[in-house]
Amino acid sequence: MLNRIKSLTKQTLVYGVGTIATRMVTFLLLPVYTNILPNEKYGLAALIFTFLAFMNHIYNYGLDSAFMRFYSHENDKKDKTTILSSAMGMAFVTSLIFSFIIYLGRYPLAGKFLTDPEYHHFFTYAAVILFFDCIARVPFAYLRQERRPMMFMGVRFINVILTLSLNILFVAILKQGVVGIFKSNLIVSFLTAVILFFIMAKKIKFRFSLKIAKMLLLFGIPFVPSGLAVAAMEMWNRVILEKFLGLHEVGTFSAVYKLGIFMLLISTGFYYAWQPFFLKEGKKEESRELFGRIMTYFIVVALGSWVILTAFIQNIASIHIGDIYLVGLKYQAGVKIVPFILLGYVFFGINQVLLPGFYF
Repeated sequence: MLNRIKSLTKQTLVYGVGTIATRMVTFLLLPVYTNILPNEKYGLAALIFTFLAFMNHIYNYGLDSAFMRFYSHENDKKDKTTILSSAMGMAFVTSLIFSFIIYLGRYPLAGKFLTDPEYHHFFTYAAVILFFDCIARVPFAYLRQERRPMMFMGVRFINVILTLSLNILFVAILKQGVVGIFKSNLIVSFLTAVILFFIMAKKIKFRFSLKIAKMLLLFGIPFVPSGLAVAAMEMWNRVILEKFLGLHEVGTFSAVYKLGIFMLLISTGFYYAWQPFFLKEGKKEESRELFGRIMTYFIVVALGSWVILTAFIQNIASIHIGDIYLVGLKYQAGVKIVPFILLGYVFFGINQVLLPGFYF
């Protein structure tokens, strides 16, 4: 048992580094956004990211989880290829349809979601970003299932470098504001999808099985309500704030919310290693004790981290070089909510430990 827990810990650390790198981009860009953009403009960007968070679950409809579930249980190489190819085909076709619908409805979406149709161009960016992000989900799931964490981490690091560089270029240097944020995201999403396509080119064949597609769909669809619920808990508060207090408060809240990244990294790094781990261990009697032990260790680490972070979060937010603060001074009024955000991510991680019951 100890060796298996050590294996999970090693995988968590490797995936965690890649995940940390990706998530740290938003953290490293916090000084760029909060020292340059007015609270209202950052609030506008936050509302678009809220829309992206919700739509990601609809675009993906649990397809990556369904793919990992059936791919991990299949031993025949030809059948594995068919599952992979079918999942990729489904992702491409459905994402194209969803993005076309968003593009056609960009004016009413802007009027309803952002209260002003003049912001319609942001939904054009959103449609394209969602398309490329979604078709990258299955290749990332494949790398995790095949236990290729270094390849996974390599693609993540490329994503990080591009995101950081392009945001600094468009927002800090060219002063393109919110438009610059979404231009950067669009370019990075496109390039990430291209890189993954070349990695997967030899693995994907022109095989599509309606039977497999139906299995993937039936397994994946139940993940949509839970995914939307998670997105609602994490993101819908921006919409509520905008309705009652305005874009200024949305910007402040969204900026300090980024400080929750420290706990999010622990939960997300664990999840990326945990899912393929418990699928491999399977539904066995001895796995019950193993999973229980893992739950205990996770709670100890997560709560210990929460106590330390809560004690020092104000000092972290106030780190500065000259006049450039980690969190811009006009945003720091919201730092007092961060301990609650961190604790929320602790419970989110505990929820992930309980996933095997739903899968099996």
